[in-house]
Amino acid sequence: PVKEVCLQAIFSKSATACWEVVPVADVAATHFLVKLDCLDMNDNSASYVETMHLNKYDYTYQLSNLEPDANYALSIEAAVGLDATKIGSIAKSNSVHFSTLPLPTSPHNLKICSQLESLLVTWESRNSLVAGFFVRIKERDSHQSNKRVLLPRDCCCCAITHLKCDICYEVSISTAYHETDSFNDNLSSTDSVTSYGTPLGPTSSTINLLQASVENAHYVHIQWKLPNIAANECFHHSSVLCWEGSNTDYHADDLLNCINSEIFDSFVLKKELPHNIVSLSIPDLLPGRVYSCAVVHTLVNNTHYCVSWDEVNMPTVRAWEEETTVTSTHSHCVLSNVVTVVMPVPSLTPRLLLCGIGPEITLMWISPCDSLYDTNVVMLGYLLNVNGNEQHFNCHTNKHVVLNCKPEIEYYITLQAETKNQLDEFGVSQPDKLCVKLPAVTESGFHMISCNYVMVNDAGDKPVKLLAISWDFKVFTEKLSVTSYVMEWMSSLSANLVRITLNSSSRGYDITDPQTRAVYEITVTVVLSDGSRIKSAALSYQIPSSPDTLTISVDVVKHNYFIVSWLEPQQHGGCSVIGYQAFLDGKKIGNVIDDTCLSARIPRRRHMLHTFRLAAVTADDNPDSYCYSNIVTIPATQDIASSSATPYIDITNIETKQTSIKILWKFHDTSTSNQYHFVAQWSSTTSPQTKSEKIYKSGSYTIEHCKPGTTYFMKIVCIGKDGETIAKSKLVKSTTSQSPRKPSISLCYATSQSITVEWKRPTEYGDIKILHYKLQVDQEEFTLDKDATSFQLESCHPCNLYHFKLLAITAEGSSESSDELIVRCPGIRLGGLTQLSSGKLDCILCEWNSPQVYGEQIVCFNIYCRPVVNQSKEKSMIFDLQTITHGPLQPDSIRHCFSGLKRTSYYMVLLEAVTIDKECYHTKPYFMNTATLPVVNIVQCDILATKGMGELEDKLCHILTKRDSISLKIHWHSHKSTKSSHQQKQHTDTLASLSLQLLDCEKSISKMLTLLGQHTSTLKNMQLMRGC
Repeated sequence: PVKEVCLQAIFSKSATACWEVVPVADVAATHFLVKLDCLDMNDNSASYVETMHLNKYDYTYQLSNLEPDANYALSIEAAVGLDATKIGSIAKSNSVHFSTLPLPTSPHNLKICSQLESLLVTWESRNSLVAGFFVRIKERDSHQSNKRVLLPRDCCCCAITHLKCDICYEVSISTAYHETDSFNDNLSSTDSVTSYGTPLGPTSSTINLLQASVENAHYVHIQWKLPNIAANECFHHSSVLCWEGSNTDYHADDLLNCINSEIFDSFVLKKELPHNIVSLSIPDLLPGRVYSCAVVHTLVNNTHYCVSWDEVNMPTVRAWEEETTVTSTHSHCVLSNVVTVVMPVPSLTPRLLLCGIGPEITLMWISPCDSLYDTNVVMLGYLLNVNGNEQHFNCHTNKHVVLNCKPEIEYYITLQAETKNQLDEFGVSQPDKLCVKLPAVTESGFHMISCNYVMVNDAGDKPVKLLAISWDFKVFTEKLSVTSYVMEWMSSLSANLVRITLNSSSRGYDITDPQTRAVYEITVTVVLSDGSRIKSAALSYQIPSSPDTLTISVDVVKHNYFIVSWLEPQQHGGCSVIGYQAFLDGKKIGNVIDDTCLSARIPRRRHMLHTFRLAAVTADDNPDSYCYSNIVTIPATQDIASSSATPYIDITNIETKQTSIKILWKFHDTSTSNQYHFVAQWSSTTSPQTKSEKIYKSGSYTIEHCKPGTTYFMKIVCIGKDGETIAKSKLVKSTTSQSPRKPSISLCYATSQSITVEWKRPTEYGDIKILHYKLQVDQEEFTLDKDATSFQLESCHPCNLYHFKLLAITAEGSSESSDELIVRCPGIRLGGLTQLSSGKLDCILCEWNSPQVYGEQIVCFNIYCRPVVNQSKEKSMIFDLQTITHGPLQPDSIRHCFSGLKRTSYYMVLLEAVTIDKECYHTKPYFMNTATLPVVNIVQCDILATKGMGELEDKLCHILTKRDSISLKIHWHSHKSTKSSHQQKQHTDTLASLSLQLLDCEKSISKMLTLLGQHTSTLKNMQLMRGC
């Protein structure tokens, strides 16, 4: 007998039954019958009987494929028999009732916060039957099966790390439940949630808005909003960053990295604030400079598990390290947008001066460079406009003469400064304006007045500086004469007005020893014999002077050279600096240094004491106007070692590989103490925590186990025996090697004949540089220069589709191909023209199909017709007096008739479509004729040919000339026929349907019929219809 049937384990879709058997003498059970009935079903479809072989002394059975949350009745029968069809029951157990467990519900309220190379995933679940949670992740566009990892049942969030940048991932969370000894999950629930994230930084819902306003030339006020955070997060603090430069100087990784790294020291401001402060004023900024600001919020979350997603091995789960600080992971940082401001500078408008008028107009201007001093706004030149004629001048020019001026014409003159700021943005200043009118030839007045700065020698050969004024006054009235001249001038450096009276024969005056840098304003008034006065135009002139003092400093002193640096001196009065001349021991050395250089390496002799001086060379190339610097002394070689110069560390080279970075440096120390050691410090965008290692061997250090394509920040520090910092190198930045990212190509603009695409240079990693680009356009390939960022495809056809793909080629191979860009050319594609029979002898009736239109709108058609003399020579339409133009026709027109034409003549016809933008599209020219008789012969027949059909068709086309043939249609069909049985072989004849339309030409028809007879074995269905 079978007794004590029980269920050992019950799950949602399975259960395990066990029982005991009491042996009976001389009878042994060979099979067991398992009967299971679903009590929730009315029909018998849920009842089934299974037969299993006896497992000696182990009476268990696994029930599978059960319905969740259902009631069942189970009974076991012991049976004997040779096979399953001949079973005799010898014992039956009692019926046992049990219920399967319900399936746990799927998680809900799934949220994904995307961070750098990681995702923070949170969810909710209120089901007590959950045994755990399965996390699945895969690349959205990948066809690989997604991996899964099991998290405990008490987990409601996790961080997924070690992901790729710029890849969109698909993440799903499902509940796990027990089934026998394994875990299964339920993905068929409609509550299952799938979300996407790209680990480039915070999602749009978490970015806070940062705004900046310029208060004055030195202050910027910024304010921001706190970001939205998840339920399992809270604010810890905020960090305000400000640096000189644009928003592209630092990647988002760098900004997040600098918060947690001690090796960043190049920021203008890096200030930590409580999280409840949402505004700040940044002081002490320089005018004209470009600054960028950002805010990083540090958040605390209660994530307990971290999933490390390895592309090769299965994902692994580890507990979140409690000792890990809040600032040790990017998943806790939220970066704001980066705002860039340009600090205001004083007025950039140059001052335009009139120095003389006459047959020529002499102009001079005062540069705004004084206002640009100590700013990052660079003067590029000047834009002068005289009555609409523009001229460009470099920044060293401050004078111009307008030649061939005509009397009685007003000359409107404007001058603007052309500048470039730190963002490489080009601009022009507000204009300064002048209006000058010359008197008529027969009009009394000043026909010439000018001033000029000259230097002459006196009787004792001493140089004397003069401001020379000259004029020419003409009187065209006999009753009037000049009595005297009154000259007035004033210097900008003094408020005194000077007035002198000159006799009637005077034609000029010299102002001796004028004040340098001063602007003189001069007027001349003529007194006539009738007591009337005529005043000249006001002249202005700035007296040039040497630039301000030039200060130099010695940065590096070596045995065979030294390095000096300086700041560009302020310039006045047009004596602009065009370069620098070096003097060593009082003698000129080398050529003139370019004015854009602010440092130089000067060779020297060993074991010698030198004196050095620098001079700013001005545009007039007069040594007296040079600006000389202070004199510095360069010590001899033996004095260098004993001097007390500050020690420093100079990083000489960085060797970057895919997984390692080698740093080479030199330590320059003038002391004799050897009680120091070196420390290498570094961090990366993926691991912002600063790492350090003690180095006892000077000169080189290698950072091992680096990640490919990752940016590292490094510096070397020299530490003394008491732990003090003796010297440290500058912070250097290097990226380990990796293939470039795939380029992103986009449409710039498209016309009916060309397409221009553009792209940004993909990010390069380490030593793997882009050599060139390969652009695939449909079946063509173009090789482009490495600096190219755009490409124009010529000879495009309207309404055609073009497919673009771009690859960056390196020495190691190529990058991933860009996403395909599909562009359709805008424009209009016109169909061909077809001549129809008009029934008249002096008409041409033509028809066309509706054109293809994309991105345009047809407003009308024009159609042209012109007689043709020689059809073989005329290939294109000539528009002359013989051309007949009909139009405009309606945009829905498809047919037009030319009447009143010459009989038996050929004409060239062309169709033109006009768009709403007045752009015209043409068909090719078509040759059409007016026939003497509107008679067409049609020949139709079916032929069975035994000879070569190619030869037949060639000869037909030769007989039927262009003038005779309007259409020729030949359709060849394969036709098999079996000959008499005694030949026992098959061959294939060709059946053709021939349709010809011929003009009234008996000779051509006769030749055609003769030719058909030579090449065919059978002619059937021959029809010759005349006059149709």
